Amino acid sequence: MATTPLTLQLPDGYTACERIGSGGYGEVWRAIAPGGVEKAVKVVFGHCDEELAERELRSLERIRSVRHPFVISLERFEVVAGRLIIVTELADMSLDACFRKHQAAGSTGIPREELLKYLLDAAEALDYLVGSHSLQHLDIKPENLLVVGDHVKLGDFGLVKELASRTINSLMGGMTPLYSAPEVFDDAPTSRSDQYSLAIVYQQMLTGQLPFSGRTPAQLAKQHTQAEPVLHMLTEGDRRVIGRALAKRPEHRFDSCREMIDALVSGGLPAVVRVASPHNAGSLACEANDNIDTEANSNLHTQPVARHAGSAAPASGLEWTPKPVPALQLHYPALDAVVKEVEAPEVDVTEGTTSPTLIVGIGGLGLAMFGSARDRLVELDTADRVAWLAIDTDRQTLKEAAIHRASHPLHADELVHIPLKRPKEYGDGSRDLLSWVSRRWLYNIPRSLETRGYRPLGRIAAVDHAETILHGLYAKLYQLMSANPRATKLRVVVLAGTSGGTGSGIAIDIAQAARSMSADLDIAIEVDALFAMPERSAGSVESLSIVNTYSLLSELVHVQRHGNVGGATPRGPSARFESNSAPFRSAAWIPVPPRNEGIDQRVMFDSVAEQLTLEATSGEAAGVLEAFRQLASLGDFRLQSFACTRLRSRDAGDLPPNLFELHLAGCSYHRAAFVLANQGFRESTALRNKFPLARVYETKQPESTFVAAALDVVPLQVAANLAEFYPDIADAAARLHTRDDIEWQDIRARRVSETMHRPSVAPMAMDGTDQPTLQRPALV
Repeated sequence: MATTPLTLQLPDGYTACERIGSGGYGEVWRAIAPGGVEKAVKVVFGHCDEELAERELRSLERIRSVRHPFVISLERFEVVAGRLIIVTELADMSLDACFRKHQAAGSTGIPREELLKYLLDAAEALDYLVGSHSLQHLDIKPENLLVVGDHVKLGDFGLVKELASRTINSLMGGMTPLYSAPEVFDDAPTSRSDQYSLAIVYQQMLTGQLPFSGRTPAQLAKQHTQAEPVLHMLTEGDRRVIGRALAKRPEHRFDSCREMIDALVSGGLPAVVRVASPHNAGSLACEANDNIDTEANSNLHTQPVARHAGSAAPASGLEWTPKPVPALQLHYPALDAVVKEVEAPEVDVTEGTTSPTLIVGIGGLGLAMFGSARDRLVELDTADRVAWLAIDTDRQTLKEAAIHRASHPLHADELVHIPLKRPKEYGDGSRDLLSWVSRRWLYNIPRSLETRGYRPLGRIAAVDHAETILHGLYAKLYQLMSANPRATKLRVVVLAGTSGGTGSGIAIDIAQAARSMSADLDIAIEVDALFAMPERSAGSVESLSIVNTYSLLSELVHVQRHGNVGGATPRGPSARFESNSAPFRSAAWIPVPPRNEGIDQRVMFDSVAEQLTLEATSGEAAGVLEAFRQLASLGDFRLQSFACTRLRSRDAGDLPPNLFELHLAGCSYHRAAFVLANQGFRESTALRNKFPLARVYETKQPESTFVAAALDVVPLQVAANLAEFYPDIADAAARLHTRDDIEWQDIRARRVSETMHRPSVAPMAMDGTDQPTLQRPALV
């Protein structure tokens, strides 16, 4: 139905020059009006008595009395040769054309300040339509926002509807599904429907990405009415505002479009990602180094690790230089491990509840635990309560995880492949991608494109595929929330090994990304971690795994105290990987026997599976384990460890011996034992002799479960054990930190003067450890 200047019939005195746009039911031409003035002329497809032209004509009758500086002036409309012709003032360009112009110049979208100025004009006009004329535009999109000079005006009123009217047939014929509010799909627009569309326009024009990814009208209709918008590309302040404007229920949105824009101006953050330096990033470790007389058992204020040879400054052009700190004497505590038996706390098991849980397996060891847990949980009716996500740089490992259980394979949306690339494929983008680490790591990427145990390579892969990771996390969390509408919080469990490049390198980032979804989904999200530490022997050819473990351990101590915002925050979606808050609510440290001790290794994997099954399916068990987490959260960062096994007999006389030791040789900790007992459980003499302080919790579980818990495991002691294998491990670990833009603290304790006053510490505290300054409550 397209026309040409020769075939186009216009009112007398008008000459068509060029077609400047076309839409679902019309074309717009630049034309010369009588007197030589340029105008925009819209030609509506179909004869005047047909549906398209009829709808347009009705809208024009409603809009003809509207006079507003930000509404495009309507100069005349009439029927010529059976077609509806509309003449308006000629704009400079559409907002969409403005957006494409900025993109062609290398920008992501329209600069935020400029965009807000444009949308403020649109908001005032839309509010005027509602307030003074009870009209809704109902087709707000970038093509219908017209730039005239320094302002934007509303154009194209083909769907304008009186809010009180119920005489118009369905709007679906002319609406634009990409931008339509949920209620419009039900032909029930409200005074806040245009606000919803304007919010989508803001995100798209700013970031180049839409909040809903549907490609067909049916997909978009379902997403607008049922799915939550994807807003991770926006800053935190903007997410709050746009998230409210995109609420499914109109009454939950802002009262007006102007209120939404004002909220963006006052509460939203700049669209560019904030760059924090070590001197302005809150309570980062480097700031504490100004006072080197602080006690060793307070927050660990020690010498930052020096940048290793060959490590270049961040490539983003930032001037980042570690603050010089006087040399300090660093040491490990003496390895006189003391295991203190304590009684488990009293818990009212009837008050425990389970939370919908997303289990995320990362890397080889993480996916091994992931597979064991999935084996156990898929046999139970947990599809609505437990979701799964497997992440790895190695395609083969993911493939094996997918088919680990042939009867219940992982689906494509449960697999996230984040491969490395060849160095040249990163191209000029590596300058932004690697502002936080030396670019020399690009040239250490193996030909196999695997991390080969190098932690910085794991994080390079994660940052490069940040958007894929975020989409995977969001989709699974949204799935859980939708299946459990009454849930008040979601739980994420990160499973990762300590020894590899992927799991060890990105677990912290994945946790921060998951926590960041709380604002998007408007629900609390708690993240726990289970780290599997392979046991190694001295002189092992796998000494890299020991160094990786030490490096991760030192980063965990830092981020649980100070967060992980660095001096050169990555741009784009990977900004979600950083926060000033601790990434984990709790961290369990699970030593795993060597591969050649297959039976013991299997026992530990089964233990992890049992723990996750209990927490996902039994409110009583979840309540007991939560009580232990709360005890651990009362002081400074500590590790925990749990060993769980089902009792095949009715007592605990046949428990595997390795559960008693928890494979934490060389560490001091509090050990508590308890039984989650079913109605048929009988407490045996053997159990009482082995664990005189064991507590029995009566539950309604089909089987009884024995649990041995190690509490208050001091990270410094774990590090000291690793140092026995590798004396120079601290220096080696410094070269394997995932980032160069954070002044990681050396995990070793400082020696302090014996004459200095020492605050009271827990009974287990040893001179020079990082015990908390306040007295820790004793276990009940």
